[in-house]
Amino acid sequence: MQNPALMSMAQQMMANGGLENMMRNPAINNMMNRLQTGGGMPSMAELMSDPTMRQMAESFRNAQGGSGAGQGTGQ
Repeated sequence: MQNPALMSMAQQMMANGGLENMMRNPAINNMMNRLQTGGGMPSMAELMSDPTMRQMAESFRNAQGGSGAGQGTGQ
């Protein structure tokens, strides 16, 4: 992890139990099982269909300084 904001967020998650709570999420558990058995990463559609995964992705985007990419006018 080279990004200080991402590193800080990971440290906070470990300190406040957020990582443990995240691992209780069935979608994350399923994703980790797929990775361990060679099944590969789920598609973005699969990830974003789970509200907890979507919230986590938004948190990562915000930690990276994201500004709402993908929410344009479609022009």
